[in-house]
Amino acid sequence: LGGGLAPADAVAELGADVLHVYAADAVREVAGGLAKTAEVELGRGEADWPELLGRLTARDYTGWLTAVRGEGPEPASDLQNAVAYLRTV
Repeated sequence: LGGGLAPADAVAELGADVLHVYAADAVREVAGGLAKTAEVELGRGEADWPELLGRLTARDYTGWLTAVRGEGPEPASDLQNAVAYLRTV
């Protein structure tokens, strides 16, 4: 997202070269005319995780999904919520 490319599109572009996926989410913000990304709880940002996981499955991806620890005040809770979200998707 930070580079302006949707993660699902990156999977389509990179194909079999995807060896590991870090599960994180973000929203793009514009402040002072500059675009930047801000990390948010997994599933609450602009990454389309159902589509992303579908594209990975279509490519027979069997690698790891690593939930990224958030920078919020409750990092352990954030990780638990991220894992729960991925399991439901």
